[in-house]
Amino acid sequence: MRILFSVRNPSYVRHYESVLRALAARGHEVDLTTERAGKASWPPAVIALAEACPAIRLSLTPTLADDPWWEL
Repeated sequence: MRILFSVRNPSYVRHYESVLRALAARGHEVDLTTERAGKASWPPAVIALAEACPAIRLSLTPTLADDPWWEL
């Protein structure tokens, strides 16, 4: 199964690390994404997680905060 896991803040991933590892270990593909905001990027711990689990891929989505419909 392919799973899209979106977090508003990249540091939130630490709360879900065990779940993400378990999903990857069970053969699921996990696309982990966050909003591209300024110079924010993935913390080193998240990058290490993706390197340890090849089934976890990191990506950034465009910033939508200026769009009045972004919460929908």
